[in-house]
Amino acid sequence: MAEIEFADGVRTVDDVYVEPIMKVTDGAPERHPFQPVMDRMATYFGDKIVRETVDDMVKEHLRQWG
Repeated sequence: MAEIEFADGVRTVDDVYVEPIMKVTDGAPERHPFQPVMDRMATYFGDKIVRETVDDMVKEHLRQWG
């Protein structure tokens, strides 16, 4: 668990969320309220799943067809 300061106070979050929080806040979570950051996290994880899926598809295609 990690404590992160947001614009509306300090919150405790799981360690796995620290890096994504830093990414969606450009390294400054203290400038953003907690709930909007969590809303952006949903988009971040959705986009990450899409990126990984497309990456796997491209790798498989290139492996088979060059």
